[in-house]
Amino acid sequence: MVADLVLLGVNKKNIITFDTGKWYDIGIFKVKMDYLFHDVPNNCLHIEFKNGEKLFYATDTSRIDHIKAEGYDLYLIEANYLTDEELREKIKGQEEKGEYSYYNRVLETHLSQLQALNWLNENKGVDSEYCFIHQHIEEEKDGWWGRFLFNRFKK
Repeated sequence: MVADLVLLGVNKKNIITFDTGKWYDIGIFKVKMDYLFHDVPNNCLHIEFKNGEKLFYATDTSRIDHIKAEGYDLYLIEANYLTDEELREKIKGQEEKGEYSYYNRVLETHLSQLQALNWLNENKGVDSEYCFIHQHIEEEKDGWWGRFLFNRFKK
């Protein structure tokens, strides 16, 4: 990806690359990436702020059971749908109407909220908070987690 960015005009000294599984001190926080399973290369982020608070961010993955992130303060996890059964019902309804259903791909490449909750129950602490991001829902939550992050970690 570095070569592609340089071809687009990005100065190479402005590009930072990371290896998975290693912590990097960025100054205001430390960061570590772990590999995620998706149909394109992807990683999750573990972020530890100087004040000791920790954030976990994972999007576009079919599983996270291979990752440990115990006792973090905030988990931001993409969980697009409630359960596999709920999604299969949507697929069936669309197929019965002769429609194409992209949800077939979603089943193979994204987490359900149930899968995410099972993982969270093994990792989160008593005071941990979480938010399912990139949900396929009609009602937006007014960006509460963005305000939360700004106010909590701006120090």
